[in-house]
Amino acid sequence: MSRQALELSKLDQFTARAPAGGTPQETALAATANRFPSREPADEAQLNIKLPAAEAARFRRLAKADRYTLGAFLTQLMDGYERQG
Repeated sequence: MSRQALELSKLDQFTARAPAGGTPQETALAATANRFPSREPADEAQLNIKLPAAEAARFRRLAKADRYTLGAFLTQLMDGYERQG
């Protein structure tokens, strides 16, 4: 089964839009006002821990038993540790 060649000549019908008017300040203000929440920087970090496979499985099993994400479960453990102080 062979592929058909692309008809690149059809791309000629498209033309670029004229740039929107406005000062650089207006453009910056519009860009800031129209940000998507998913584009905001997240206050998250990734933590990689090397430990025996059995302990990693235990950690996942305990977190899953109470329906915690791994990060939320780690937070619960750290909070409990600090309370024992």
